[in-house]
Amino acid sequence: MYCGSQSGKLLKVGYHLQAGDTAHLRQLKFTVGLSNLLIAVHFFNDQTHNSENVALKEAILALEPENTEKIRVFDRGITARKTYDEFIEKNIPFVSRFNIKSKRQTVSDNQVLQPIDTDTLSIYSDSWVYLFSERARAKYPLRCIESTRKETNEHLVFITNIKKLPAQDITLLYKRRWDIEVFFKFLKQELNFAHLINRS
Repeated sequence: MYCGSQSGKLLKVGYHLQAGDTAHLRQLKFTVGLSNLLIAVHFFNDQTHNSENVALKEAILALEPENTEKIRVFDRGITARKTYDEFIEKNIPFVSRFNIKSKRQTVSDNQVLQPIDTDTLSIYSDSWVYLFSERARAKYPLRCIESTRKETNEHLVFITNIKKLPAQDITLLYKRRWDIEVFFKFLKQELNFAHLINRS
């Protein structure tokens, strides 16, 4: 959560923004877990959690680590290949979006003979791929589902470590992530959470 100019000057906790004109302001980060109801809230106020690769990963790992049945659905904030490897090693099932331009190498193809249509997407590819960073290849392959949004023709790529669900179900799981955006809207509009009440 970025604090506005006045709040950011008066806030006594949080970390400083790095950008020029806003370097004197402070920032707080909240990560929320939602499963129909609120199930977890993580509050970060130090610089190390500025990156989603740190904050979001920590929140996901803390969310019932022994429960490997619940599927974690998160946005594109996590980009570290080693984080996906860690989720696989800990048997944490997940679904996320992925940058279509990111480097990957196909290992095997789950045949999509003709596009699979959902209400909003046309799925044209379902394969297992290795993801690459600048320095190295990920340890484990991930399932990569490529699609086009019907309304805008935008290309969307989903990644997961779930083998058994059909591609269209994976995309529908990700679509449920929108529930958290509705929840944030409720917090801001109905509970006035857009403004900080306490600055200590």
